[in-house]
Amino acid sequence: MTRDDILRFAYTSKITNPDDGQIKFGQPTAKCLEQFANLVAAAEREACAAAAHNALLEMGQPYGVCKVAVDSIKERNNK
Repeated sequence: MTRDDILRFAYTSKITNPDDGQIKFGQPTAKCLEQFANLVAAAEREACAAAAHNALLEMGQPYGVCKVAVDSIKERNNK
């Protein structure tokens, strides 16, 4: 995850101003912070799923094993 990703998540969550990227005046709401945390967690799960998939393929695991591992990581997005 890059700095640009984090800034995009903050903007999407309405934590930062669109013009200058600075934190908005006052405290971010709990809803904004929760949305930001969910975006970061989802991006990290995607990165972990891709890493797991590649590692399993490099170890010579069949596609089905890779898919089960990746799907179990991505499923956490629904919890």
